[in-house]
Amino acid sequence: MEVPDIDAFQKMISDQYSRIKANPGTGKALPTLGTPGVTTTNNQLGILGTRNWQTEVFEEAEKISGEAMRSKLVVKDKGCMACPIYCTKLTYVKTGPYAGTLDEGPEYETIFAFGSNCGVASLEMIAKADRMSDEIGVDTISAGAVISFAMECFEKGVLSKEEVDGMDLRFGNEAAVIQLLEKIGKREGIGNILAEGAARAATKIGKGSEKYAITIKNLENAGHSPRGMKGYCLGMATSTRGGSHQDSRPTAERIGKSDRKVLEGKPEYAVGTQRATTLQDSMCVCRMTEGIYGLMEVTNEHLNIINVVTGMDLKLPDIVDITDRIWNLERSFNCREGHRREHDVQAIRFMSEPIPDGPSKGMYSPTQELEMLKDRYYDLRGWDKKTGIPTKETLQRLSLEQQAKDLCK
Repeated sequence: MEVPDIDAFQKMISDQYSRIKANPGTGKALPTLGTPGVTTTNNQLGILGTRNWQTEVFEEAEKISGEAMRSKLVVKDKGCMACPIYCTKLTYVKTGPYAGTLDEGPEYETIFAFGSNCGVASLEMIAKADRMSDEIGVDTISAGAVISFAMECFEKGVLSKEEVDGMDLRFGNEAAVIQLLEKIGKREGIGNILAEGAARAATKIGKGSEKYAITIKNLENAGHSPRGMKGYCLGMATSTRGGSHQDSRPTAERIGKSDRKVLEGKPEYAVGTQRATTLQDSMCVCRMTEGIYGLMEVTNEHLNIINVVTGMDLKLPDIVDITDRIWNLERSFNCREGHRREHDVQAIRFMSEPIPDGPSKGMYSPTQELEMLKDRYYDLRGWDKKTGIPTKETLQRLSLEQQAKDLCK
């Protein structure tokens, strides 16, 4: 496919580069600290998952912050091909037990997963765990989450020392994190169970451990707080994947563009951010630019890029329909496999335990509240409120005729 107007295309690219450089987030904060800069922000708001989300304030957050990583470990800034942001940080551990570790990262999610959520305040260990995860071939969010799950099970007496191969799995034991990560990679001992992920591991372990598996639709929760951000909470509960922070987005609530503590407008927020992420994925547009193109919805910024690149003459409602068609196709797949309204829920802890302390103390997502928000969300989506299945009218409007036949008999 050829770009229809190369001059317009090159001008658009030049304009985008200029805007990225001029934006405080993409022009300064991300090039300096990368995503680890979020660590301090989330901790100050009281929404940094700590010790398997038992609390959301980490008393040693400054030791694993973006600022600390910049001063101690960063040796080079890196960027994706043709990207001017350079938010990736190449790090090197010079001293200590993890000396010699060269890592691309860690990013914020990895710092949360192996750091605060495991009660560990060592950037050097986090970098080692990040590099090990790459070599083993595991996701750092899920790996860190299942380790923190095991740590809470150990501390609560659900798992004995014998059952965890003699390890001391108390929160903060960084050596145990590395040892257990290796066992997961090799599927040795307790690692063989934990390699299945927190939800499946809890099923095998039993003894009430399900409430310590912080998963949404059986996917480990990313490093953003559903308890502390009402719109993000609903967006994740109703999303295709569940625990992923890439289906719904926390950014607008975290920076105060949308009040994270109020319920009004949150169904609209959830739908809007889901539309934006769906379109961004289709465009291959990085989430780091969401502050420029649109934090809470599909915008004319997205539309202009699409029209210049493709030569199409789409209008904003056209691309909204495109995102809804994709989202409803994903939903239809899940519903065909048995997904229903009762599966659009949060982790047990997030629905039953208020945040115990810090700036977000008392926040959580009680079942009645979430169900009320889902009613409005389903109305906006055109889904049946009883089942959560897209209605025949919705699917036909989006030209998903086969899905309408399969699901709406």
